[in-house]
Amino acid sequence: MVSTRFLLLSISTLAMVQSQTTEPYCDELTTTKAKTTTKPKTTTKAKTLTGWKCPTSWTKFSRTKGQWCIKVFTGTFTYEKAKAQCVAVGGVLSGVENKAERTFVINRGISILNTIGTIKEGALWVGALRRKECRGNNSTLSICVPAVNKAFYWTDGFTTGKSMMTWMPNQPDYYKKAEAAVQLLIVNKANGSGGAVSGQLNDVVATTSTAVNALNHIRGIVCGRKATAIYS
Repeated sequence: MVSTRFLLLSISTLAMVQSQTTEPYCDELTTTKAKTTTKPKTTTKAKTLTGWKCPTSWTKFSRTKGQWCIKVFTGTFTYEKAKAQCVAVGGVLSGVENKAERTFVINRGISILNTIGTIKEGALWVGALRRKECRGNNSTLSICVPAVNKAFYWTDGFTTGKSMMTWMPNQPDYYKKAEAAVQLLIVNKANGSGGAVSGQLNDVVATTSTAVNALNHIRGIVCGRKATAIYS
């Protein structure tokens, strides 16, 4: 019969052997944590508006909507060809917003007449048209009368107000219900035809380029474009 003491000793010895041969898995397992690299933050310096500029040979003017560039080109064009000419140089047919612009355009127009020499009157295409809803038989509608300040609008999308829409005597007359385009008159003599003075407007047919009378003869076009912002 096996004694109790012998059994206890055997169990104790077996336990010691097992504890010595068992691999310490938990102690040997290690976890390597990935290192996180934080990129330094980059700050974008805010740009500061320092001014406005126009292309070479264009002149800058301040308008209600911002800075505007104007250049007067010499030539005899129909209204549509004048529009295309302005687009070709990066602009549009320009309206006239203030006295400074009108004075500039008049002086350029007089320079053109002086170059011709013998001609003392002429006209420049500007960006203004009779509104479509005021053409034909609709010209007498209340929304179109008086025509001097209701029937016409500036087409460049950047001219504000109509204070420079001043017309020569008895104009606009919408002759034969065909005159939808607008020209700015240049007069380089004491008495202009029909009492006209430089800077006044006249409504004419859009296909007008040359005319029997010198006053309506197109001598140039007024182009305009937005000025370019300068940042530092």
